[in-house]
Amino acid sequence: MIESKDIKLYKLIAVGHLSINLPVVIISLGIPRLMADQFETVLAKTLAFVFGLLIGIVLSWGIWSVLIVKWRVWAFNQVEENDFVRLKELAIRNKLIWESGSKFETTEFRTELENEKITVISEKIFEFEQIEEVKLDLKTPNSVEYRLSKKQNIMECLSMIIVTLVSIGLLFTNLYAFGLIMMLIILFDLKNIEFAIKSLSNEIYMKINADYIQIGLEKESIVKWGKIINLRIDRENRKMLIEYEKDGSEVKLEVDLWRLKSYNRTEFDKLVKVFYERYKLKMIK
Repeated sequence: MIESKDIKLYKLIAVGHLSINLPVVIISLGIPRLMADQFETVLAKTLAFVFGLLIGIVLSWGIWSVLIVKWRVWAFNQVEENDFVRLKELAIRNKLIWESGSKFETTEFRTELENEKITVISEKIFEFEQIEEVKLDLKTPNSVEYRLSKKQNIMECLSMIIVTLVSIGLLFTNLYAFGLIMMLIILFDLKNIEFAIKSLSNEIYMKINADYIQIGLEKESIVKWGKIINLRIDRENRKMLIEYEKDGSEVKLEVDLWRLKSYNRTEFDKLVKVFYERYKLKMIK
């Protein structure tokens, strides 16, 4: 549910999509179609379409590089400074701008004046992010626990039951081949089904504190911060990827964050950062 204070921000995002992404889509798809329509033979149409597609991609990228800067300057001037962080988060989540420091930011066409304005905006955002981190640190307890979402896993169990019943039914029809394929898919997915059934309990699945990250129901994995080689949170697929050292070898662990109850992808990133900073402070002391 969208909060009332976010309505204005979402309107700015909508304007961005209409003024930037719509022209980009029209150009990237329209040019190859127009070029293909100029010819009659299949070969000529195909070559023209491919060539037009390349031209469309280049032109649309150039247009995006100009328009995104215009929107960025305009949009942030429409809100109060204390809404800068929220607007940035929404713009990234809605695929309008890239994460800070992304290589794609270097492809933006900015005038000197626009660059100055965006630099000021970025500095303000950084200041507010630092303040938010301090506030979050103060209100965050010594450890945070996550349980699995029963709703998500019940839906997964129900869907697999339906697929199983349908596949069994197909085995007794002329479509038995599809039934066999579906049964094979179910067999390959048995681990996920077993996990979904086990997760219906109310046990703690993940615990994070300044010493370690604990993950798992029965076979728990305790990963100490000092052993972590790389930790990456994939917001797009709602996964956490951890590479850590165990008994002299490197171990990779993938966690489905979407399975967690009360998971908030924006807040989760910040909480992980809070505990990592606390760990670093402990090491200094």
